[in-house]
Amino acid sequence: MKLKNRILIFNTMTIFICLLMLFMVVGIVMNVFKTKYVDRLTVEDFEKVYPNQKFEGMSKNPEKPSLTPEQAMKYTNQTVSNFYLRMEISIAIAILAILLISQFFTNKIVQRIMIPINKLIEANKKVEDGNYDEEIKYNGEYEFELLCNSFNKMQKSIKNEKELNKREQKSKEDMITGISHDLRTPLTSIKGYVKGIKDGVASTKEKQEQYLDVAYSNACEMDVLIEKLFNLSQLEASEISYNFNEEKIGDLINLYLETQKVELADKGIALKKSIKANCFVNVDKEQLFRVFSNVIYNSIKYANTKNLSIIFNVKEEVNNILIEIKDNGKGIKEEKLDRIFEQFYRCDESRTNSSKEGNGLGLYICKRIIAKHNGNINAKNDNGLKIIISLPKLERPTIKSQAFF
Repeated sequence: MKLKNRILIFNTMTIFICLLMLFMVVGIVMNVFKTKYVDRLTVEDFEKVYPNQKFEGMSKNPEKPSLTPEQAMKYTNQTVSNFYLRMEISIAIAILAILLISQFFTNKIVQRIMIPINKLIEANKKVEDGNYDEEIKYNGEYEFELLCNSFNKMQKSIKNEKELNKREQKSKEDMITGISHDLRTPLTSIKGYVKGIKDGVASTKEKQEQYLDVAYSNACEMDVLIEKLFNLSQLEASEISYNFNEEKIGDLINLYLETQKVELADKGIALKKSIKANCFVNVDKEQLFRVFSNVIYNSIKYANTKNLSIIFNVKEEVNNILIEIKDNGKGIKEEKLDRIFEQFYRCDESRTNSSKEGNGLGLYICKRIIAKHNGNINAKNDNGLKIIISLPKLERPTIKSQAFF
């Protein structure tokens, strides 16, 4: 049964039962009064009330004949009975009128209730058909306004979630294509050089060493990609255990750059630093170093410039520490900045290296790790790409230092 019909029936039954009970109570009271007082009247009672009245003979009203006590008592009983009857009829008419008025106002209330309900039903059907753009417009009862607004928010959330899932699905398809290419290219190269050694193409020891170096370099590239995929799977499954410790950020960065400068120098990359704060932060050193490595690797792979230079800037704010990692590359388009931290997203249009394609994992992994540190990471163009990492500062005495390569 529909809600409208249930409300009407329930309201009618409730009012009818209440009025019926009232009618019964009034009837009982009237019946008790009639039985106890009216039906027990006798001629002696009339004579006591009117001691000087002669019931026989002429009455005071000459137009009416005189009544005997028996006739007066009978007339009184008849009058009372008529009064009871008229009262019962009046109460019955009142009950009917109340029921009709109640039906009228109940129907009005039901109509007001059904307006937002019908809007919600229509909106739900549209959502089922895949239409998430039409919001419910309703101004009326406060509670139903809240319900309609909640539905609109839910509808918007579902739309955003579907769009995100669609983008992720597209990114995953692109990622599979990219990873297949990334793995196939070095694997094909390794197979070719190994076959060259096996077939005797590399006949000299020097040639064999050259072939082995190229094969080893390609194997290392594959290892990097596989490691990123493994890290991503751990992040998604929340299987990475973080070992947080209170560390001085300046000392951490100095330690990291000290371990990387030889390898980066061999690749012709200039590494600089400007550390203007050495505050305490609560970090997992290994995971933070992974973030730095992913950012540097991203610059190496995509900066698309000769004489690549990377600088680490450390600044102190009121509650945070800012770590800026900036390269002198080509930067990326402004409309792409907000997406470079998305899973599997690759900004191939603006940061493409002709020899190598990215897999869109490095910066996404950075975002997940920094989030675990209760920090933020974002990017901007500043004569190159600048990655800005913000970490909460611990309340400790601050030791300021400055150092440059």
